[in-house]
Amino acid sequence: MQREIVFLRQEFTTRRYAIIWISIWLILIFATWFSRPLIPFQETFFSGVVWELYLSNNWLYPHINEVYQHASFPLNYWLALGVWKLFGVSDFSLRVLASFFSLSTLFLTAWAAYQLWPDRRNVRANAPLVLIGSLMWTVFATANVEYVYFTFYLMLAINFLIRVWRFQQKLWWIGFTVSLTLGLYSSGLIFLLVVMPVIFLAPYWAKLSWKSIYVFGLISICIALLFFFIWALTVSSSLGISLWDALGLRYILKAFNQAPPLYVYVLNLVIILFPWLFWLRIYRLYRDVDRDESFQFVVVWFLSLVVVLGILSLTSLDALLPIYPAFSLIIARIYYQGFSRKLDVAPIVVFMVLVGLLMIVIPYNYQWLSLPQWVGQVSPFWGAGLILFSITLLFNAANTRIMTLALMGVALTLAMNFGVVRVATDFYDLRPAGERLSWYQSKGIVVGHPENYRGHLHFVGQLQSPLREIGSRKDLLEILSVDENARMILYVEDHMRFDNGIVEYWQPFRGRYLIILKAEAVLQLLNQAGERSLEAIF
Repeated sequence: MQREIVFLRQEFTTRRYAIIWISIWLILIFATWFSRPLIPFQETFFSGVVWELYLSNNWLYPHINEVYQHASFPLNYWLALGVWKLFGVSDFSLRVLASFFSLSTLFLTAWAAYQLWPDRRNVRANAPLVLIGSLMWTVFATANVEYVYFTFYLMLAINFLIRVWRFQQKLWWIGFTVSLTLGLYSSGLIFLLVVMPVIFLAPYWAKLSWKSIYVFGLISICIALLFFFIWALTVSSSLGISLWDALGLRYILKAFNQAPPLYVYVLNLVIILFPWLFWLRIYRLYRDVDRDESFQFVVVWFLSLVVVLGILSLTSLDALLPIYPAFSLIIARIYYQGFSRKLDVAPIVVFMVLVGLLMIVIPYNYQWLSLPQWVGQVSPFWGAGLILFSITLLFNAANTRIMTLALMGVALTLAMNFGVVRVATDFYDLRPAGERLSWYQSKGIVVGHPENYRGHLHFVGQLQSPLREIGSRKDLLEILSVDENARMILYVEDHMRFDNGIVEYWQPFRGRYLIILKAEAVLQLLNQAGERSLEAIF
């Protein structure tokens, strides 16, 4: 006689699970704050732009080193400036701002689940857990990167769209319009290109009301674009920037023309969707799920994101963050409590074991692998802990839940933060170099930097004046005519090659060395090499 298996389930309550989300989020946030400085170049660029806007009181358009940034838009910087005006200048307040947006995205994901499936408490309880347990979300959602804000505004717009559709309340189109406007002011026209396909694909998920969604959706888009164009026209007339650049159209066309190979995008998608893509039980659950209109909406939304982000060349790991909420809703909807086989979790276990082994083996062989010295300081205990955690998951495979995998993702993130990132601080921490530059500027010394400066030294050094961008011998002669004691920042493979005492400061930086020396010494090196360009010898 076949025995019926009955699962004794705890009742899902949003309040109880919200406490769990916030607790895990706080652990990740504090672990990040105390394990690493600002990340070059994403966080240092953001903080550098905010710092320069703060000094200049010219808040209309983002700029760094007195160069307008046509791929950036003002809203997030305005918010950061507002926080600084209220609480003072600090990198801590910038981290808190980004963390608030990442936490809010968790609640917006739960709200979307509630609106799509009001009678399924487990979906709104589990969807944020899927988000938290996704490896790259835990890495980037605790950092001040643009796509954390992008994802928040996207979820805000999607929630208002769901509200209009599921509850037939046209008043919420106002909220959708406001969300679109905020997204445009935050990320430019790319935000609209990401949202619009969901509207245009309405016949696939709103079979009865797609015409209404078309009409009001287009009206909302036009109104949001109107507000965005008003700002762009103001920028163009006030700052002398072309309307083309103010709207970011040059950046969008450049993105179309610089699409990476397809295999790179696919690989990044696989990394982004870890560990859920490797949990084999998910594929059986997807096959058996009831494909109601709400589920079709989320699938269409997810697939449109994958396609549009690929077309727009937004294929870096942080640029794929907007995929997470839709993917989390899919996983949370198809999941139900049941047994997993050891085979179901085997790919996850293999991956975790490999990461653990690498964290043990590489530090002992860093010299043979020609890796930086800090790699040898990584403790093998972090790798051993990951391996033990993985083995526990394998032997407890039958009880694998979303919570289990979420905690596993959190454990991997903590191991990477404390085991690797914290040890590697000297490899990318720019605060010492920033302090040195600040000292030079306090003495009135002009400092030069190679072309294409990315603003990574502005905030860490709290620089009061721009760095001169130098690309040629002519540029060097110009800054020497202004200040004969001018200094030059360079990035070299080996600082020891300058063994005649001309280097005044050096530090490791991202596999190379950041050095500071007199501009006159750099000019002499160019003359000796018979070169006119810095790039030719450095």
